[in-house]
Amino acid sequence: MNILAFGEIMMRLSVPDYKFLTQTNELNYIITGTGLNILSGLKNFGYNTYMLTKLPNNNVGKASSANIRKLGVKDDFITYGGNHIGVYFLENGYGERPSEVTYLNRLNSSFC
Repeated sequence: MNILAFGEIMMRLSVPDYKFLTQTNELNYIITGTGLNILSGLKNFGYNTYMLTKLPNNNVGKASSANIRKLGVKDDFITYGGNHIGVYFLENGYGERPSEVTYLNRLNSSFC
């Protein structure tokens, strides 16, 4: 069975070791998005999965597409244009301290 999802691809920048953003000069990145997360899970159950989205026509877009393929999701329906991808920072919570998410430039992303 083929499944196609439509949605925004985003770059999550995570602060390592439960630190605050103000306490580090290092960030880990991962390509994510609700549709992509669902498709990668369905791929593990044997479905043929496809992502429909728009990515920037630059190295960030190419890296995003490569990461999508690494998850086993096909990128046949991805178009390229614009210069930005939605980005958010994640400061992981620890103990009683909750995680905090800060979004950037979603309004100007290629998807919009």
